[in-house]
Amino acid sequence: MRAIASFQEACDLARAQNKPQSLGFALTGIAEVHRELGNLAEAEPFYEEALTLARAREDARATAIGLGNLASLWIMGGQLDRARAALRESMELRTATNSKAVVECQLDVVAALAAASASHAAAARFHGATVTRLRESGFCHDPADEAFITGWMARSREALGAAAFDAAEAEGEALNYEEAMAEMERWLSGSE
Repeated sequence: MRAIASFQEACDLARAQNKPQSLGFALTGIAEVHRELGNLAEAEPFYEEALTLARAREDARATAIGLGNLASLWIMGGQLDRARAALRESMELRTATNSKAVVECQLDVVAALAAASASHAAAARFHGATVTRLRESGFCHDPADEAFITGWMARSREALGAAAFDAAEAEGEALNYEEAMAEMERWLSGSE
């Protein structure tokens, strides 16, 4: 596939020039293509290597993103405990990332985890909170992430019924940033 070949070429160049940040971007690109194609096993080692590079650089933002990418992958593969642990770790980096956009994207991955865990009302609330955060920031998901979230929210909507889902989503939309983060952290820790 042309995209993977291009990203692999970028990896080779980044390795040759000793540019770990560029290498991390290229590795993530390969992983994203595999994830979009449903090749979860092929995507994982590329995400893992990108995360290892981010940790080595002590780059909190890239580490949080890497953890969120792996969490998405693990949710798709039914590895919910691994996804929860990755998201908890990612949220612990919230202050160090100094990026609300990173946290906002993680909130939607938490919504997907809630849906996959059959916590459908929580999924709708977290998704509603994400909608508000994204509207405020002007940030939007890439197509692969949007498809991932949309699929999980459709499952929660079906499980709850449209009216209950919409009500829970509206409650989430009404949460301010701090309330949304606190609720998400309680849910991830299992105390809600």
